[in-house]
Amino acid sequence: MNRVRVAVLLLSSLACAKRWRPADPSVLASARGRTIGVVSTQPASFVVRTPFDNQLVSWPLMVAEGKKIVEKNHIADPSAAIASRLVMAVAAKYALVARTPRPISISPQKVSWDTDLYLEVTTEHWAVDYFLDDWAHYRLHYEASVQLHDSRTGRVIASGQCQSHPEDPSGAPTHDEMLAGEAALLKKKLADAATACTQVLSRDLFAIRLPDDPIPEPVPVDRKKVYATCHLEDTPAWKTAGPAERHRMLDECWNKRAPPAPKVERMAPAEPIRN
Repeated sequence: MNRVRVAVLLLSSLACAKRWRPADPSVLASARGRTIGVVSTQPASFVVRTPFDNQLVSWPLMVAEGKKIVEKNHIADPSAAIASRLVMAVAAKYALVARTPRPISISPQKVSWDTDLYLEVTTEHWAVDYFLDDWAHYRLHYEASVQLHDSRTGRVIASGQCQSHPEDPSGAPTHDEMLAGEAALLKKKLADAATACTQVLSRDLFAIRLPDDPIPEPVPVDRKKVYATCHLEDTPAWKTAGPAERHRMLDECWNKRAPPAPKVERMAPAEPIRN
């Protein structure tokens, strides 16, 4: 990939970047009984790149190849699955009524919908690409953006992006393996990327942990129980210390005995994009 291509992809990514804006739980909690739905979006072109597609003039060919693969193998845009899970999770937590939005007015600039809230999830970038240091093996790039709108005020009350971008070529498939069997492996990687993005967006944008989220909920530890195992009361330092010094000694004991954060691997490499 030459410098011109890198620059074009970078500019494209910056152009579609969404502001990271977590939802205010108090705003959603006050909307109980209101309706929420998903509005369909148009995904970016699916692209397949090889080491020989390194010229700017090759871009239409890469888009055409991607379109052929999507149509031939009936590959679905993952954004619909992400949106469906997010809407159901938000509706369940905040007592909203989920239903399909219907357009009530259409202007040249904007379409109005009849649900109080509506969610847009857009596939901003999806591509099969080779590793720069291993041209024989391929990976899937996936990036999605989310916007939750309030129809009554016209405001965006939550927005953000996530991406799945593998960096390690170990165990990665070849071009033929990625597309073999009606692109079965590609479909699986798309499903995994969509699942991981859904988990990240649900957790970081809406403060909702999905049942399959591999990042566990932090378990609160009773500080009194931890303090009780320190046995400081029998030490000379404790007996001569004042209240402030005893508090410091307890905190020091707490920090030493606090359980380490568990290390968990994600189902697929996905992370929020913050700008």
